Amino acid sequence: RYDSMLDAIMAVDTGRIDAVIADYEALAYAVKDKPNVVPAITITGSEQYGLPCRLGDTAFRNQLERALEGIKLDGTLQAIYNKWFGMEPKPTDAINTVYVGYGVPGLPGYEETYHQPLFAE
Repeated sequence: RYDSMLDAIMAVDTGRIDAVIADYEALAYAVKDKPNVVPAITITGSEQYGLPCRLGDTAFRNQLERALEGIKLDGTLQAIYNKWFGMEPKPTDAINTVYVGYGVPGLPGYEETYHQPLFAE
């Protein structure tokens, strides 16, 4: 047992343990400056992350979503991802997905309303 992922990565790097299982992006960031340690196996699934907003605060949610969609579409978010994780995101990753409407289809508060992303106007 290790107190942090960085301690576990160091243990792999020095040969004290054979492997670490962790969230892929966090792992990729942790090993990007360690040439002897690489993500060897990826397990894909339907894991998603979100930015919670108060239910009913649609003005803030809509503004946040339009801004995120804008930086997805203009490549800014991918550039940030590449810088910090040292790799390209998969085409199917959420970083490349822009949903129709506001919110995520199937989740509370979703509105199937056309809108123009910020920065793409």
